[in-house]
Amino acid sequence: DIPVDKSITVVANDNGAISQASLQVRATVVNNVTITPQSVKGGQIVSILVQLSGPAAAGGSIVTLTSSDNLTLPVPATVTVPAGLYSKTIQVKSNGVAAATDVSVVGTLHSVSASGTVTVTK
Repeated sequence: DIPVDKSITVVANDNGAISQASLQVRATVVNNVTITPQSVKGGQIVSILVQLSGPAAAGGSIVTLTSSDNLTLPVPATVTVPAGLYSKTIQVKSNGVAAATDVSVVGTLHSVSASGTVTVTK
Protein backbone atom coordinates (compact mmCIF):
# COMPACT_ATOMS: atom_id res chain seq x y z
CA ASP A 1 0.00 0.00 0.00
CA ILE A 2 1.56 3.25 -1.09
CA PRO A 3 0.22 6.59 0.15
CA VAL A 4 1.07 8.57 -3.02
CA ASP A 5 1.53 7.87 -6.72
CA LYS A 6 5.08 6.80 -7.56
CA SER A 7 7.05 6.58 -10.78
CA ILE A 8 9.45 3.66 -10.99
CA THR A 9 12.17 3.23 -13.60
CA VAL A 10 13.42 -0.26 -14.42
CA VAL A 11 16.86 -0.51 -16.04
CA ALA A 12 18.23 -3.67 -17.68
CA ASN A 13 21.76 -4.26 -18.94
CA ASP A 14 22.23 -7.01 -21.51
CA ASN A 15 25.94 -7.21 -22.32
CA GLY A 16 26.27 -3.43 -22.49
CA ALA A 17 22.91 -2.81 -24.22
CA ILE A 18 20.99 -0.76 -21.70
CA SER A 19 17.20 -0.60 -21.81
CA GLN A 20 14.88 1.19 -19.45
CA ALA A 21 11.16 1.56 -18.92
CA SER A 22 9.08 3.67 -16.58
CA LEU A 23 6.10 2.44 -14.62
CA GLN A 24 3.53 4.59 -12.85
CA VAL A 25 2.24 3.01 -9.62
CA ARG A 26 -0.96 4.61 -8.35
CA ALA A 27 -1.96 4.86 -4.70
CA THR A 28 -5.21 3.16 -3.76
CA VAL A 29 -7.66 5.84 -2.62
CA VAL A 30 -11.37 6.15 -1.82
CA ASN A 31 -13.21 6.27 -5.11
CA ASN A 32 -16.82 6.43 -3.94
CA VAL A 33 -19.07 6.37 -0.87
CA THR A 34 -22.64 5.30 -1.54
CA ILE A 35 -25.44 5.34 1.05
CA THR A 36 -28.62 3.35 0.44
CA PRO A 37 -31.41 4.03 0.67
CA GLN A 38 -30.94 7.73 0.07
CA SER A 39 -33.79 8.62 2.43
CA VAL A 40 -34.81 6.87 5.68
CA LYS A 41 -36.95 7.50 8.72
CA GLY A 42 -35.04 8.00 11.96
CA GLY A 43 -34.32 4.65 13.57
CA GLN A 44 -33.90 2.80 10.26
CA ILE A 45 -30.69 1.19 9.02
CA VAL A 46 -28.69 2.39 6.02
CA SER A 47 -25.95 0.61 4.09
CA ILE A 48 -22.74 2.51 3.46
CA LEU A 49 -20.60 1.17 0.61
CA VAL A 50 -16.98 2.35 0.55
CA GLN A 51 -15.27 1.72 -2.80
CA LEU A 52 -11.55 1.98 -3.51
CA SER A 53 -9.76 2.84 -6.76
CA GLY A 54 -7.78 -0.40 -6.55
CA PRO A 55 -7.45 -3.50 -4.39
CA ALA A 56 -6.84 -3.05 -0.68
CA ALA A 57 -3.30 -3.64 0.53
CA ALA A 58 -2.07 -6.74 2.33
CA GLY A 59 -3.56 -6.55 5.81
CA GLY A 60 -6.42 -4.39 4.48
CA SER A 61 -6.83 -0.68 3.82
CA ILE A 62 -8.16 1.39 6.71
CA VAL A 63 -10.56 4.11 5.56
CA THR A 64 -11.41 6.94 7.97
CA LEU A 65 -15.12 7.74 8.15
CA THR A 66 -16.74 10.95 9.37
CA SER A 67 -20.38 11.96 9.60
CA SER A 68 -21.54 15.55 9.22
CA ASP A 69 -24.08 14.81 11.98
CA ASN A 70 -22.86 12.05 14.27
CA LEU A 71 -25.99 12.29 16.45
CA THR A 72 -28.29 11.54 13.53
CA LEU A 73 -26.05 9.03 11.75
CA PRO A 74 -23.23 7.75 13.97
CA VAL A 75 -20.54 6.02 11.93
CA PRO A 76 -17.48 4.11 13.11
CA ALA A 77 -14.21 6.06 13.00
CA THR A 78 -12.77 3.60 10.49
CA VAL A 79 -13.74 0.76 8.19
CA THR A 80 -11.23 -1.79 6.93
CA VAL A 81 -11.49 -2.97 3.34
CA PRO A 82 -10.06 -6.52 3.39
CA ALA A 83 -6.84 -7.27 1.50
CA GLY A 84 -7.34 -7.67 -2.24
CA LEU A 85 -10.92 -6.39 -2.23
CA TYR A 86 -12.16 -3.14 -3.74
CA SER A 87 -15.01 -2.37 -1.34
CA LYS A 88 -16.63 -2.89 2.03
CA THR A 89 -20.25 -2.36 3.07
CA ILE A 90 -21.31 -1.55 6.62
CA GLN A 91 -24.74 -1.14 8.19
CA VAL A 92 -25.47 1.89 10.37
CA LYS A 93 -28.62 2.71 12.33
CA SER A 94 -29.87 6.27 12.07
CA ASN A 95 -31.38 8.10 15.03
CA GLY A 96 -34.63 10.03 15.29
CA VAL A 97 -34.81 13.65 14.17
CA ALA A 98 -37.23 16.53 14.78
CA ALA A 99 -37.10 17.54 11.09
CA ALA A 100 -35.62 16.14 7.89
CA THR A 101 -31.83 16.21 8.12
CA ASP A 102 -29.27 15.68 5.36
CA VAL A 103 -26.20 13.82 6.56
CA SER A 104 -22.98 13.41 4.60
CA VAL A 105 -20.54 10.59 5.27
CA VAL A 106 -16.96 11.14 4.12
CA GLY A 107 -14.48 8.32 3.57
CA THR A 108 -10.76 9.19 3.42
CA LEU A 109 -7.71 7.14 2.50
CA HIS A 110 -4.26 8.65 1.80
CA SER A 111 -5.69 12.19 2.00
CA VAL A 112 -8.20 11.53 -0.80
CA SER A 113 -11.89 11.66 0.11
CA ALA A 114 -15.28 10.81 -1.33
CA SER A 115 -18.70 11.32 0.22
CA GLY A 116 -22.29 10.16 0.11
CA THR A 117 -25.45 11.74 1.48
CA VAL A 118 -28.62 10.44 3.10
CA THR A 119 -31.72 12.27 4.25
CA VAL A 120 -33.06 11.19 7.63
CA THR A 121 -36.72 12.10 8.10
CA LYS A 122 -39.09 12.30 11.06
